[in-house]
Amino acid sequence: MPDYEVTVSSLFQVNVAKSIRDRLGQWLRDVATRIDGRHSLEISIVTAPPISHEDEVAIIHHGLKAMSWAVTDSAQNAATESILQIVSKAGD
Repeated sequence: MPDYEVTVSSLFQVNVAKSIRDRLGQWLRDVATRIDGRHSLEISIVTAPPISHEDEVAIIHHGLKAMSWAVTDSAQNAATESILQIVSKAGD
């Protein structure tokens, strides 16, 4: 029976500026963030073997859902902490 070797590599980068064009784009995104207060991300996904564009989109959506859950969880924790502080001060 033959032996098979499978090699997989992946690279996931966010906002990594390498070329002058990348640095200029990053600078423009930073200026836009200062103006409107919103954040933007440049996402680079490199895999070997390559994955389909549909898979990349699904992966990004999955990551955004996880980020949404983390933001909601952090907001709930901050609200709980604030209520506990109010109750603690009222008990003093």
